[in-house]
Parts: sequence; C-alpha cells; structure tokens
Amino acid sequence: MDYQQISNFIIVVGAIVGAAYGIPQAILHWKDVLERIESDKQEKEKMRHAISGTKQFIRIVAILNGDLIYSKESYRGFRDEISRLLEETEYEVIFRDAVGSSRNDEDDINRKAFDEAISSFNGELPDFLVVFGTRVAQYAVKNYSNIYPIIFVGVTDPVKSKIIPSSSACGIAGVTYGISMAERLDFLRKAFPLLSSIGYIYHESVPQDLALKDEFIRYVSELPGYPDKFPVINIAEKEPDMELKGKIDIFIGWAYLNDKMAKYLDMGLPLAGNNIEQCRVGAVASTGNDDVKVGRLAAEKILYKHLVQGISLKNLPLIQPGKDDKTARLFAVNLTTARKYGLSVLERNKLEKIARVYS
Repeated sequence: MDYQQISNFIIVVGAIVGAAYGIPQAILHWKDVLERIESDKQEKEKMRHAISGTKQFIRIVAILNGDLIYSKESYRGFRDEISRLLEETEYEVIFRDAVGSSRNDEDDINRKAFDEAISSFNGELPDFLVVFGTRVAQYAVKNYSNIYPIIFVGVTDPVKSKIIPSSSACGIAGVTYGISMAERLDFLRKAFPLLSSIGYIYHESVPQDLALKDEFIRYVSELPGYPDKFPVINIAEKEPDMELKGKIDIFIGWAYLNDKMAKYLDMGLPLAGNNIEQCRVGAVASTGNDDVKVGRLAAEKILYKHLVQGISLKNLPLIQPGKDDKTARLFAVNLTTARKYGLSVLERNKLEKIARVYS
C-alpha cells in the first residue's frame, strides 16, 4: 500500500469514527494512526540501514617516514587495530598511503607523497592525516595543520622537533617513539657488564638524530674514559674511522642508522639496533619500541577516542609508549653476534628477565 492509499484509508476511517464517536474522538484516533505509521516508517528505516550495513566513511591519508621498518610496522599496527575497533560502530576507514622522506633536505619527495595521497579520494578530501615518523610529521604540521586534523605516530621528540609546542596542540595529537637515551645505555651496560666504550653515529640532516645526540653526550660525559671512549660521529662529515672498529665495543644511532643498518653491518661494526628485525639479522642488541604496538596505541588512544567517544584531538594527552604501555618497550640481545665481537654478556637466566634473547 503506497502513501496515497494509506491517506485515503485514513480519511475513510476518520469519517466512520467521526460519525460513531464524534469529532474529538476521531481526531485522537487519527493522531494515533499517524503516530503508528511514523513509528513503523522509522523502524523500517532502521532495518534498511542495518540490512544494508550503511557506514560513515573516514578517509585517512597515511604517510610513512621513508621505507623504514618502524614506520611500516607502526602503520600496520595502526591500520589493523583501528579497523578492528570500528567493526561494531557506524564508522569504516578508507586508507590512502604513500612513502615520504625522513630527511630534512628532501621536501620535494614529501610534497609529492602528500599531494598524490590527498588527491586520491576521487574528489573527496581526507578526514585525517596520519604521519608515521618525525620528518613527515614536521612537513605535515608546517603545510597542512590549518587544513586537516593531524595525528603523528612514532615521533622521537615532538616538542623538540617543533611538531607541537607542548604536550598537546590544537588539532594535533600523537604517539612518541623510542625510549630515553639513558634507558638505552643503562640496558646495554647491564646486558654487557664489561662494556667500556660506545660510539654514537648520526647525520646532521636528521632531526631526531640530533635530539638523541645531545642526550648521549649528557649521559656519557659522566662516565670514565669520556670523550675518547665515547665518540660522536657525524656521517655528513666522515664515515666511522675504521681504526675505531676494534677500539669501540658497540656503536648506536637512531633514524639514519636505521636506514643504513645493512651497510654498517657489512662493514663489520658491532651495532645496537632499534627494532627486533635488526637484532635478528646481525645487531648485537636492540633497544626501542615494539613498532606494531606503537601503531595500535595511536589507533586505540587517539583516533578511536576521538571518533567514538567524541574527545577533541587537542584534549587528548601525548601518548608515550614507554610510560603509557610498558609492553611497548623493546630490549633484545643476539648472543651469537655478541660472541662474534667478543662481548661479555650477562648470564642467560638473568638476561632473559630483562630482554628477548636470540642465539
């Protein structure tokens, strides 16, 4: 029965009721019939939406910080977790991703990555920019902070990198990355009890490398043998002096070393990496974060709370994996590699209490 037929039926019924009960009763009956029809209409509309599975689409541009493992793994964790969390909600996420650059002097690469991803929604604009790493986060904030909401994931020091002025900023929220240099060095000195020298490898064009360089110097300046046993090596000026190869127990670094890890492993340098994969393939140890968990934290603690709980991005606190989720921290030792370089290692039963152990 269509709407016109229903109306005609109501008119006839109204006339009969009016004749039998009087006009007031007819009006009340008419009102009741209309209310029931409207109620049925709403229920049918709800059923139609439930059957069709209508969703509100959330368009996300995801930009990775170079082709780095931590960036890819954090993105995987974020993508999988937010999709899982939103399964029973009205939201469905559409991702468009691209690979940017982790270096200060490659803005052209970032410009192309952002432009292509942003324009890939067939005329629609993205709802969020989610950036995985320091340099792409800096580029996003500089060029898009007044246009799109931004979520950063895996940024070493967002305040020092000038991504945010403090622990929160208008329209910007995020998850930091890594652990403090003090925690890294404390672990290495505990895992390798006779460790007496550590070198720091960095590149002056990589902002997160510079931040950790200062932390490194503050820490080692209090140790015996400083500065000779704790060299700071700027790759932009020279490669590690191979004479240091047999004199320095372990070399560490951050973003630049992540990118060039295979090169320096091939050179025979004893390296401490920053993720599990590096420890498996030849680093003597790794200190940092579980990259997938970093991405999951961003999905759960930021985007989900914003979409489902209605909390503004500017009111969400900065998420720090080492503090907000201790399981997101990562310590590992490769016993085979450590022995290869003649490093004395903590007894295995004690080591397994503080690190993942590979042999």
